[in-house]
Amino acid sequence: MPKHFATRSCKALRLALLFALASWQAGCALLHDAPEVPPPWQQPAAATPASSADKLQRDRLLNDVSGSLRRYSIYLADDPIGSIALEPQPPKALTLDAKTGPAWTRAEVPPGSNPTTVGRVPPQAGGGYLIGAGDTIGISVLGRPELTSTANVAADGKVPVPLAGLVSVVNSTPAQAADRIAKALRDGQYLVNPQVSVTFTEYQSQMISVLGEVKNPGRFPVRARLSVLDVLALAGGVVEQGAQLAYVLRPEGSLVTRYEVNLDSLLQAGTGQQFFELLPGDAVVVPKAEQFYIYGEVRLPNTYRIKTGMTVIQALAMAGGLTDKGSDRRVQLRRRAADGDMESKNANLFDAVRPDDVIYVRERLF
Repeated sequence: MPKHFATRSCKALRLALLFALASWQAGCALLHDAPEVPPPWQQPAAATPASSADKLQRDRLLNDVSGSLRRYSIYLADDPIGSIALEPQPPKALTLDAKTGPAWTRAEVPPGSNPTTVGRVPPQAGGGYLIGAGDTIGISVLGRPELTSTANVAADGKVPVPLAGLVSVVNSTPAQAADRIAKALRDGQYLVNPQVSVTFTEYQSQMISVLGEVKNPGRFPVRARLSVLDVLALAGGVVEQGAQLAYVLRPEGSLVTRYEVNLDSLLQAGTGQQFFELLPGDAVVVPKAEQFYIYGEVRLPNTYRIKTGMTVIQALAMAGGLTDKGSDRRVQLRRRAADGDMESKNANLFDAVRPDDVIYVRERLF
């Protein structure tokens, strides 16, 4: 290759490289000086005129989610920048069902009468737990271990305290009982400024009874704030035959107040309605669930518990479905009428199942 030709080639290559470098620097300068544009999912939504009703609904929505309304977007797989955006939607977890009924209702039950539902009972605030006759408490004095003792509360509500003698502590909280004992020690001039503490050791006066369809019925001490769900957990939970409701029986004067607690509503309504606080002397009763009977051409003929809103087709599914000979067009429903007689009719698969219904599945004809 001639020398002058090689020299020209090197100069041309050098000029091409210099031109490419200059173009790249100019492009970077343009990108650097350009204003920053936020991505579509961070851009504010365009304002649209709204009616007063729409504005009211929007304000309520903003209040429900505490001002944390987000703009949820969906993007095509081949368009990572995002060209399709959905309208703002509140998180479903924060959506409340306005049709949810009260978790408990109240009924006054005079002796010898039938209960009727008359209203709603709000959650009760706890006011502390009082010492009663039969309880065992521990007494300790700061810096004086020889005065530490454990005492049983007598029937008259008094406990023996070293040096001070008998001190009444009935119907008082542990803090109030400690103040009474400290005052007795000061008044007797045994100690100048005693620091006394009182703790529960055994609970006998404050008990709650749990009866009915639970695993371990019995009486349980009130050692903390207890709700209906708490005492059912202490009793081992509701058994298979138990209903999804409970009755709280509370003596109030000459009457017994009955609180009907819907356990399904209690669990679904959220934590705010779980603390229907129980009081000492309350009795929680879980009745047996309402049942229906099914037999004939089903795989598991038996007696089953009725669930809320159950239909005939759901009852067939609970019984294991039809056998090879069974026909869902030949289902007979036997139900007791108001006069006490049994009535029979051909059942529709979407008929509601009522307590003590008898479902009979016949063989198919062909």
